[in-house]
Amino acid sequence: MLRYVRRILLICCLIASPFSALAGSAIVPFNPEPVTLPAELGGDRVTRAVIEALVIRGWRMTEINRDAGYIDAELPVRAHVGRVRVRIGDRSISFEYRESDNLDHGWLTAPPTGSRGDSGEMHFSPVRQSEEAVEAVHRNYLAWVNELARTIDGTLMLAGMEQNG
Repeated sequence: MLRYVRRILLICCLIASPFSALAGSAIVPFNPEPVTLPAELGGDRVTRAVIEALVIRGWRMTEINRDAGYIDAELPVRAHVGRVRVRIGDRSISFEYRESDNLDHGWLTAPPTGSRGDSGEMHFSPVRQSEEAVEAVHRNYLAWVNELARTIDGTLMLAGMEQNG
């Protein structure tokens, strides 16, 4: 029973304020909100808009799979590399973390209730230690993917204007 209460508390904490438990930390939950597709745009125009945004932001495409509806890309920044899968659906574009180099990918867990030194802060581990653990990565990865999402939104808007204008 206590296990389920902890899980519910962890989920509520992350939903209510995803970054409050991590204030000042470089590790954050990832995968930004999906980008909604304009109704008037079709497959090839959407894929082209995503590719344009990837190029604008400096991401290297490692695989384009039109049949499965995704583009894999990576962004090298100094000694760090973030890899994302941009999944193109019928109504939205979503982002899935694939892997990274030197970006502190791991798992966040709530401290055991009543533990010594329990400050209420989340604990980070490179290995998943419980079912309650939440996947996390360095905040720079999230910033890079959020910038990519905003740029994709802009290129989709321009593609819609070109089609209508």
